[in-house]
Amino acid sequence: MDLIWMLFRKFSLTTPQYRTDEKQLERQRNNLVSYPPITGYRLLTSASVTFFGLTKAYLSYHGLSGEANTVDWILGVVLASR
Repeated sequence: MDLIWMLFRKFSLTTPQYRTDEKQLERQRNNLVSYPPITGYRLLTSASVTFFGLTKAYLSYHGLSGEANTVDWILGVVLASR
């Protein structure tokens, strides 16, 4: 990244100024936890991906590749139509 900023300065382009400590300081001030909250949507998404993934793996391991692709397509259509 330093090379890019050096080239910017060479061609008289302005380089952005960043402060990477702001986010950490804000968390420390408000005593916020550093992990995202668990929500129903996240649980539902994780459960459905796990279910479809295990189903697809089971079908693939038993030689049912057509059915595994069908499960993959069903999941793709459901997620894309949301």
